[in-house]
Amino acid sequence: MRTKFKLCQSSGPHRRNSLNRFLRDEEGATAIEYGLIASLIIVGIIAAVRTFSENTSGMYTNIANTLEDG
Repeated sequence: MRTKFKLCQSSGPHRRNSLNRFLRDEEGATAIEYGLIASLIIVGIIAAVRTFSENTSGMYTNIANTLEDG
C-alpha cells in the first residue's frame, strides 16, 4: 500500500510534461465541436423531413379524396 502512495506522490519532469501536454491538447474540444455541429445538422434534417411529410400527407389525402369523388 505504501508503494502505491509513493507512486501517486511522485512528480518528476515526465509527469509535469504529461500534464502540460494534456492541458494543451485540444483534440477533445474539436471532437465536441464536431459532435455539436452534427447534432444541429441532424435536428435540421428531422425538422425538414417532418415538415415535408406533413405537407405531402395533406397532398396525398387531397388526391385520394378527389379520386374517390371521381
